[in-house]
Amino acid sequence: MKLFYRISIFINIVFACYVLVKGSELLTKDLIGAKDVRNAQQSYYKKQSADLNKLDDTLFGEATGSVDENSIPSAGSKQAEAAGENKKAAQAATSMQTLTCDTAYEVIVYDETMQTEKSRMETLPASFIGKDRRQVEKLIEDYEKSPSLKDQEEGFLSMSLESFSPEKISVRKVIATSLYYACIVAEDGYLTVYDGNRKKVILYTDIPVFSLPQAVQEEVMDGKYIQTEEELYNLLESYSS
Repeated sequence: MKLFYRISIFINIVFACYVLVKGSELLTKDLIGAKDVRNAQQSYYKKQSADLNKLDDTLFGEATGSVDENSIPSAGSKQAEAAGENKKAAQAATSMQTLTCDTAYEVIVYDETMQTEKSRMETLPASFIGKDRRQVEKLIEDYEKSPSLKDQEEGFLSMSLESFSPEKISVRKVIATSLYYACIVAEDGYLTVYDGNRKKVILYTDIPVFSLPQAVQEEVMDGKYIQTEEELYNLLESYSS
């Protein structure tokens, strides 16, 4: 009987300890869960508060007319963008412009030898009529490869487009006039007279080179330059006599 009583007391003590341990675990979990809940609530309230503050700032900015500087482009970037658009528009407009028979044609002639510049008005070349800027530039490029005989006589070097509009265009010609009237050279055993730039033959003579004094022969081998027409014919007359 006493043994049974002791076993019963022991069982009750073990059960009581088990209950205390389990109860302690449950209580700890409840406390931790409550803490997590409180943390979550605090985070939620903080987020709501931040959103409300942001909304208030936005509404205040709209009411006062203020705008976030990062949300709009700067004045410099606006001007650059506007300048780029204007340039594109101008280029597009220019590319659509063409010349007519009423377009004024200005020719600016620069003489590299004399370092002088003259401007004259001429008739617009027929090949330019109906052409846009790009086409005119191509025509000028082709002309540089094969200039007219008149321009060659004037010592033509180059030509470029200075300005372009349906009302008026300007071109610039660069020439190099000679400081001499003519140049006497020896060709095929006879004297030949070229212009001062040695580009165009002025006169073929029947004066044989071997009939001239040795000093004169050496001069014409390299080319003897003459400054005036009168000097040229006086010299030829002396060579043939």
